[in-house]
Order: sequence, then C-alpha cells, then structure tokens
Amino acid sequence: MAFFSLPGELRFAIYAIIAIPDTAPFSAYHGLYMSCRQIKTEMDDECGKRFGAYLETLKSAFQDGPRPIRLTFGETYPTMHHARLSTNDLGVYNKTLDPLASLHLESLTLTSSTDSPSEDIIPLAHWTANGLKHRNGHAHIQARRIVVETAPLTKRTAKLWIRFVISCHVSGGYKSRWALKPNGHVIAVWELADEAKTGGEPTDSEVLWALQKGHSSRK
Repeated sequence: MAFFSLPGELRFAIYAIIAIPDTAPFSAYHGLYMSCRQIKTEMDDECGKRFGAYLETLKSAFQDGPRPIRLTFGETYPTMHHARLSTNDLGVYNKTLDPLASLHLESLTLTSSTDSPSEDIIPLAHWTANGLKHRNGHAHIQARRIVVETAPLTKRTAKLWIRFVISCHVSGGYKSRWALKPNGHVIAVWELADEAKTGGEPTDSEVLWALQKGHSSRK
C-alpha cells in the first residue's frame, strides 16, 4: 500500500513519530519527504511545527540557564536539522546540552568567540570527543556532522587544538579534518562520510600563515 493512500490521520500519526529526530536522522525519511508534493507539504507543516516547537523549548532553556548559550536553526523543516550553538563560555559544553546532542541532526556547529588560552578549550574538546566515542552512553552526540569553530588562537594553542583533532580517534564511522583560516580561527570537522578527508600534522609555517594577519604578534 502506498503511503499516500493511507488515511490522513494515520499519515499525521506517523509524522508525529518522526518529526523530532531522536531515533533516526531526517535523511532516513528524505525519500518519503520527496515522494510527492502533498506529502512534502504535510511534512513541512506538521513535522516542522512539532520539531520547531521542540527546538524553541531547548532554545529558551539554554538562554535562561546560568551560563547562556545561543541556539539557532533554520525556519523550514529540512533546515531545522542543522543547528548551531554559540557561547563565550566554553565551560557550558557539558551534560546540559544532552537533549540537543542526542538528536540525530544532519549537522551541529559549535562556536565560541572566547579569546582565551588553550586550557579553556578543554571542556569543548572533551565534550565533543567523549560524546562521539561513547555513542552507547547517555551523553552521546548523534549528529551526522559536527563542526567546531574556535576563536582566533595563538600559534601554540592552534597547534594543540589541531593535534587534538588529529589524535582524537572516535568510533561510529566518524572521520576528522581541520582547516586554518587566515584570521587565526581553527575549524575542526567530524563527519559520517566516506569521502571525508583527514588533515595532516600542522607545521609551524601553516599555523603562522593562519595567524599572520592581525595575529602575528600574539604569543
């Protein structure tokens, strides 16, 4: 029996189950989503309404906490599966974020504007690495792609962070790669993709190149 031939109340009951990606990612239902215009419209409306309300609840909880975190996401149902967290306090990356981390998002981006020494990056690094390693535990990260964008770093801190990304061998089929931006930001990516490329050991010249524009005087 074709899905569209099911009674409307049954289709909407199924939408209620799959709207929030707590057991499977949106990509698992993408074929259904694109199967016909009517189903796409129904999922955009019903799933988008339910998932959007859930994310708004998390957004309010994160903002009202003792250490505020900014959660942003898209307005349409497909783009809601790409969430972004931003904070100036790297210490917030802990079990407080479990309700979001446990969702099977298509991507989760973590950013910080904190300009601080390397030891302050440790909470973020450990939260990311441990979340990916212990996928059978309570505090696991289920996003298919995790992106971490740091604030401009010193040469020493940039090398420590990139080496951490390279040495962080995680389970679950994730591969890591990194990139240095001219302004001194370091971007680390863990993703479930066969074509993911792993970055190599950073050299002094590579790190200095990333830091030279406006950051070469930093120590």
